Amino acid sequence: GTEKYNFKNIADRAKRFHDGLRGRLWFFAGHDDSIFSVMLGLSDIMPSMGVERIEQLNQQLRPQFKWTSKSNLQALSQVLALGGTSDEALCCLVKLNKALRAQKIRLDREYTLPALGILSLLSVDSDVLVADIKEARDFLRTQKGLRSVSAQELLLFATAIISSVYAKECTEQSDEKIAASTSASIINIIIAQQIMAMLVVMAAASVATTAATS
Repeated sequence: GTEKYNFKNIADRAKRFHDGLRGRLWFFAGHDDSIFSVMLGLSDIMPSMGVERIEQLNQQLRPQFKWTSKSNLQALSQVLALGGTSDEALCCLVKLNKALRAQKIRLDREYTLPALGILSLLSVDSDVLVADIKEARDFLRTQKGLRSVSAQELLLFATAIISSVYAKECTEQSDEKIAASTSASIINIIIAQQIMAMLVVMAAASVATTAATS
């Protein structure tokens, strides 16, 4: 996500984010905290201000997502922090979640909560996003090899596809809502999200294979 000459600077920034977050009492050491530390390091956010912003978001989001795990709430807070200091993304998040739930699409659950955060950072109307996600999910469900995956896994793939398309458009159009460096970080998170989605499916397949042969 950056030039070779900048590797040390990004690594130093990522370490500062990582250590700053780990030093907070509320912080839960999730499996993807290192990934987000690197993504934050790639942004233009100051580590000290970024850590404070993530903690603030964590506290604001907790009442709305009481049922989710600490690690997923932490991931959502880190995604929204990449959107800057404005609370606009929080309003978009609530509006989008309501629109999705009205169509019986649940992104506010395990694995998919960070994806909900990514979508809320994009300058795309909630109704458009909901329609696109629903169409992508329904199409993927008909494809060979995806008919037996869980609903949440399928949504993870669908949202990764939709969000990557719109994130690319935001970057190309120099969207005012998202700084160029932040757009790059969001795309990198989507790449990491896609990798994690594949790992989830692979792990599930491995468990199924082991059970079948035992």
